[in-house]
Amino acid sequence: MQQSGYVVHQHSYESLGRHYVLIFYGQAANGKQSKAAIQPNLQQIAQDVATRLPIAELHHVIVLGIEFIADTTDTFMDIDLWIQPISAMTQKERQLTSNYSA
Repeated sequence: MQQSGYVVHQHSYESLGRHYVLIFYGQAANGKQSKAAIQPNLQQIAQDVATRLPIAELHHVIVLGIEFIADTTDTFMDIDLWIQPISAMTQKERQLTSNYSA
């Protein structure tokens, strides 16, 4: 998983309409979940998540791209952040949009 990367989706326990996508960048430089491949697409990822979530209360999708950088003595984290505000949509509008983008 460290080489290929992985994705975790969580919702806020304080706000039903706030969702988080944590992307742990893969260490393989040419992998499809590497930082170079994912970082330019954070906005599109947030929009895709918003389209696929069927809850009318959704108001924000927050995408965090996380990279672990290890040197000889320490490990550091580099984090990219994208916050996507979502305009209110009815469940029917979300469903239609989701069907259209699939």
